Amino acid sequence: MKFKIIDCIKRGFGFYKWDVILISWISLVHFSLGYGVKVIYVLSVFFGLKLLFCFSKFFYISIILILSLIGFIYSPVGIIYGYPDINVVGSFLYTDSSESKEFLIGTPFYVYLTSFLIVLIGFFLLKMPFSKKISSSRVKVFFF
Repeated sequence: MKFKIIDCIKRGFGFYKWDVILISWISLVHFSLGYGVKVIYVLSVFFGLKLLFCFSKFFYISIILILSLIGFIYSPVGIIYGYPDINVVGSFLYTDSSESKEFLIGTPFYVYLTSFLIVLIGFFLLKMPFSKKISSSRVKVFFF
C-alpha cells in the first residue's frame, strides 16, 4: 500500500475530529490556568480522559465540566499572572470591589475570549459519542 498525503488528510493523520477537539480543549485549559503548554502534560491528560471515557461517561462528563468551570473562572488571573499559588488566594481575600472592577475592565479581550472558548468547547465535548471499547491501541500503548 502506497503512502498518500490525501489519504492521511482524509483520515486525519490517525486522529479523529473528537481527538483534535479534546487536545485543543486540554491545551486551552492548561494555558488558562497559567501553566506552559507542554506536550507530555497534554498527551497524558488526553489519554487519561480517553481511557476514562471508555469506562465511565459520568466521570468523563464530571471532569470536563469541572475543568471547564475552573478554566473559565481562573483564566483572567491565570493568563496574566500565571499558575495559582498562595499569593493569589491571599489577594483574592483582601481585594475590594473597586479593585476588582479595575482588574476586570483592564483585562485584555483575548482573555475573555479564551474563557468563553473553554466553556464552548467543553460543552461541545459533552456531545461526544459514547463507546465502551477503546477505539485504538494508542491509549493502551501510552499507558503501558
